[in-house]
Amino acid sequence: MANNKIPLFSNIIIGLLPILLVVFFWSCQNSEKNNVIIKNDTDNSKSLIKDRSLPTNYWGYYKLDGDSLIIPSFEIEVNLTPKADRKIKENKETIIVAAYFSGQPKDTTSKEYRNDGEIFVASAKIELNDARIAKFEGVKFSKTLYDSLASKDIQLLVNIYSGRKSTQDNLLDGGFLSEKMSNVKGKLLPMKAKLIYNED
Repeated sequence: MANNKIPLFSNIIIGLLPILLVVFFWSCQNSEKNNVIIKNDTDNSKSLIKDRSLPTNYWGYYKLDGDSLIIPSFEIEVNLTPKADRKIKENKETIIVAAYFSGQPKDTTSKEYRNDGEIFVASAKIELNDARIAKFEGVKFSKTLYDSLASKDIQLLVNIYSGRKSTQDNLLDGGFLSEKMSNVKGKLLPMKAKLIYNED
């Protein structure tokens, strides 16, 4: 008779079984809801990161590189007159193509702005030997400086002169190219240059 009795522990388990089943099913449903939320949150997070990577990499026509902005590349083609070309070759001279970048600041009280009407952003020089095309790429300036500019469309000024290998005097008159960077980015820009003396 004693062997047929169900132990007290088993009675407790049998009594709790309906409650355990309810808790189990409720837990599964709640877990599925949580998984959906987590999945959505993860998907949204990835989506936000992906979407955010585009505008933070490009500030207008710039590319973000750490704490700096990279000015887009452009090329300057130097077109010498026949006399200037001959003189440069005979004297074994080089040609310097200098690019200067400036901008309009938010703070117009600075001494630099009052003197020049603009502030310095960056500069780069390329020395050509036999080549006649100077490609400017990878020129950077700080994000802090970018934030201080009232207009993000910076100004480009390009000047051409001889490398002064054969004489201390500049041999070339290349004039100046002055243009907004939004009109220059990715382009090949021709510039004519002649001799300062004895061109005619």
